[in-house]
Amino acid sequence: MQSWRWPNYFPTSRQVDGPDYVALLPESSRTSSDVELGYLKPTSRRIRNPTLDKIHTALLTIFGLLWAAIRPNILTKKEKRELHQSAWLDGIRGVAAFFVFFSHAAEIRWNDLRHGWKHGGYFLQWPIIRVFYEGSSMVSVFFVVSGFAISYKALKLAKAQEHGKIFDTLVSSTFRRGIRLYLPCAAITLLRAITNYIRGTKGAAPTFWIMLWRWVKVVVSGVNPLRLDKWYFNGSFRQLERVMWTIPVEFRGSMVVFLCILVVAKARHAQRMAAIAALIAWSCCVGEWDIVLFVSGTFLCELHHRTSSNSGSKGGDTSFLWRFLSASASILLLLPLLYVLSQPESYWGNGDTPIWGWLDAHTPAAWVENKMEAGNFWHCIAAVILIFLVDHSPVLQRFFMSPIPQYLGEISFSLYLLHPWLIDLVGRKIVFFMFRRMKELGPGIGPEYLGAILCLILFLPLLFWVSDISTRWFDRGGVRLARWAEDRFYSVKARS
Repeated sequence: MQSWRWPNYFPTSRQVDGPDYVALLPESSRTSSDVELGYLKPTSRRIRNPTLDKIHTALLTIFGLLWAAIRPNILTKKEKRELHQSAWLDGIRGVAAFFVFFSHAAEIRWNDLRHGWKHGGYFLQWPIIRVFYEGSSMVSVFFVVSGFAISYKALKLAKAQEHGKIFDTLVSSTFRRGIRLYLPCAAITLLRAITNYIRGTKGAAPTFWIMLWRWVKVVVSGVNPLRLDKWYFNGSFRQLERVMWTIPVEFRGSMVVFLCILVVAKARHAQRMAAIAALIAWSCCVGEWDIVLFVSGTFLCELHHRTSSNSGSKGGDTSFLWRFLSASASILLLLPLLYVLSQPESYWGNGDTPIWGWLDAHTPAAWVENKMEAGNFWHCIAAVILIFLVDHSPVLQRFFMSPIPQYLGEISFSLYLLHPWLIDLVGRKIVFFMFRRMKELGPGIGPEYLGAILCLILFLPLLFWVSDISTRWFDRGGVRLARWAEDRFYSVKARS
């Protein structure tokens, strides 16, 4: 059998007769019989082909760049970063985004869970338990957190009476906000449009160029801040990604917050608090639920700066008894808030759960007309109190500043925007495949719970990985682009 050989035009080696070691004897003491007896053997020295070397190097470079682009953040060695004082806000945002994912994942097979608990119902429908998949209340939490976060720096400067810096901060924040919010939306809706076209889903465009043109129209219409609708504000993005109805609401609330701070920045603390409270009260009376949430976040931020300086100057009792009582009080106050936040949307009904019916009956008239997925009056009240509670509870802050909530907070925006696309692309297939196998175990609740757990084990790593990549490229890319555009627009030297 003839062995395979390289073609002659790919020379890879040549035979070289001679020793491949340093001789210990003088040249005269060696004879040709040394080779014959096997003491010295001809050796094969491999000479690399330059063309193959270049191909090999290019492939390694390409794979290295590709791995760097898609490598999960959890596998990247990073220096331990020091958390900022308000890092617990990131943790709350991350946990809320994760709960929104659960609310949409439940629709695949467990839509009955969306109803309020009735006698004989599922354990997962119990009050407080169901907060894990009550997405509408988490949107209210999002908006309070956003109002708090975007007010933080400007109100801190207002407290220090650095009015010139306040103006610069508000100019920068206003300029960058739209790019920061809408660039990831444009990128993710493009992914959705392309995959819909490739898969040939219902309503998909017949050609690639028609698909691209439809996407352009959706984005152009979606970023229009003047197109407001009482039902869905700007429903354009919903044509491709249903959760993105909140982004125009986010932009609108941000602009109101920036304008509010601009008006009250030079006032004294008491005047600022009174003016912000008046805006909240007026918005509440006319049923503008999103403005109530955003400006309430601003109010809580102003209160935070005031109380943090007072607590810092007075010190505090750090005895074990005091810490135990403080933690216990925080948990006891948290439970009724979770009870309210776990109330289902009016469309699904309250079931037999106590108090929820009473809350619906005592909703202000201006809020009753609100038929959106979020904006329940009592959800909004509970969300505001929740942020206030966490701001004044060290034990709750420690939880939201722990590694898992912080990681979720880091990828929260991409996790929120991407999860419906991934559920439709992969998640449904995993669920249908898994539960065909679960039927073999027989009927009962056990196989149902087992199947749900196995689906999460398979899907969550993919969700986190794709959200991680999206955060790196779309979310942080939007931040970098916004800074670059701001620097060029105002002729400022580019930041490093």
